[in-house]
Amino acid sequence: VVATEAGASSLPTPTICNIIESSTTLSALKRSVAGLNAAPGEELTPSLLRAGLDCCIKMAQKSAYASEINALAKGNQIGRDSPLRKLSPFLDPDGLLRVGGCLQHATMNEDAKHPVILPFHHKLTRLIIVNTHESRFHASTERTLYEVSATYWIVRGRRTVRQVVNSCLDCRKRHARPLAPEMAPLPACRVTPFQPPFSNVGVDYFGPLHVPVKRSTEKRYGVLFTCLVTRAVHLELANTQDTDSCLMAWRRFV
Repeated sequence: VVATEAGASSLPTPTICNIIESSTTLSALKRSVAGLNAAPGEELTPSLLRAGLDCCIKMAQKSAYASEINALAKGNQIGRDSPLRKLSPFLDPDGLLRVGGCLQHATMNEDAKHPVILPFHHKLTRLIIVNTHESRFHASTERTLYEVSATYWIVRGRRTVRQVVNSCLDCRKRHARPLAPEMAPLPACRVTPFQPPFSNVGVDYFGPLHVPVKRSTEKRYGVLFTCLVTRAVHLELANTQDTDSCLMAWRRFV
């Protein structure tokens, strides 16, 4: 089987399939196929890159919808059990399988009026979705699907785009939820029942609090005594953060 592009060299189908499977990005795929079609030393022009992409699309369509393409090429209707039945597909002059419809006279570009049909399970479809997702700064599933649908009609498109977006490592890192740390066992003083409040106490400071004293302002600190079982709170005032002030607050608490 030979795939032929107008004005370009003929490439065997296995060659194109191998290039598609080995490519990691859409731009690399287009350059690889266009380089095989181009003459030695010829610059890769946008038309050559587009022709290379069209050649890959034909291979993807033929691998999934060979019976539909053969029927349309002979002028026949596709089978009633075809997954493309409701899309009214047709072959354009370049041999690409496109979505039909009633927008022939609309003032829109050809890709918007009649999107190119792509199988959901093909590697080329994934490369196109990844390229659109990354070129739109890792857009959401809905935004990526909207951008892709402007040119292509992917069978089971929403589910396919969601799978690709969910597998994006950058997006998974960006939207990952932090894991809650595993809590250590509570000490015995926190869980011993039938004890009076403040049998076991935790102490902490807060402040400073600016307090007017005569004609100046001085710092004072709050001392927080907390019962470790009932969470009851007792407040005291400390003049400074030294040991004497702490012990005085403790004596007043006791």
